[in-house]
Amino acid sequence: MVTARFVPMVRASRQFTSGAARADFLSWFRRNKNKDTPAVPAQPELQRDTKEVISEIESGKTTEVKSSSVTRLQLTDDDFVGVDLSKQEAQIRSQKLATVPFNQWLSQDKVSTEQQLEQVVSESYLETFGNAPTEEQLGSVFENLVDKFRFTKLLQSKSGHIIPDYQLTRLQTPLEFKSWFENRVLSGKLGKFKESEPNAIDLSDIKFPPNVYVVPDVKPSVKKQKVQKILEEVAALEAQYEREAIEKAKRE
Repeated sequence: MVTARFVPMVRASRQFTSGAARADFLSWFRRNKNKDTPAVPAQPELQRDTKEVISEIESGKTTEVKSSSVTRLQLTDDDFVGVDLSKQEAQIRSQKLATVPFNQWLSQDKVSTEQQLEQVVSESYLETFGNAPTEEQLGSVFENLVDKFRFTKLLQSKSGHIIPDYQLTRLQTPLEFKSWFENRVLSGKLGKFKESEPNAIDLSDIKFPPNVYVVPDVKPSVKKQKVQKILEEVAALEAQYEREAIEKAKRE
């Protein structure tokens, strides 16, 4: 037997409610969308004919645009707060370098003869150990690094020449330092040394076969004088050429 089952149907309904209008960010655009935007009046001094502007540009005249809305401030150093650190650091560095002791030590004229070198070595040894040195003491090795440091510091300050770190480590006796000064300073080799070319080899005292030519080393001061002389000669020739051209034009 078939029986029918009743299923109730539920209909949903949506109720319409009304509330207060809420203003959000986009409402401002919707509200002002249809409003007429007022035109910005052009400045009278900028309303010029295009042909007039082109003619002024072609003729080379400069047009100065004046605007009342632009204000330029006339500022001086007193209007800024603080100190320029770069200038201050450069000034402090230059003052410190001017008072560094080794800048006062350096000199090429303090030691130029063997007698001056012997005197400098003796004075350095006397101030370090408290007694005048003998030949045996000059040939003895320094007992400690403190004595060696004091002796080499006095030797550099009195002689006016800085000893390289490699030589300070390798040389062990006052006599070896004296020999180094004789070979490097008194011989003139140290005067030819260039910091820009530390590995350069001096070939001026070496004899070569006739087919080998060594270009002599020229000092920067000599090069500068020669270049200045060449420039002066070129300027004189140009002035002479101009005078001749003017005289020729007058005759024609």
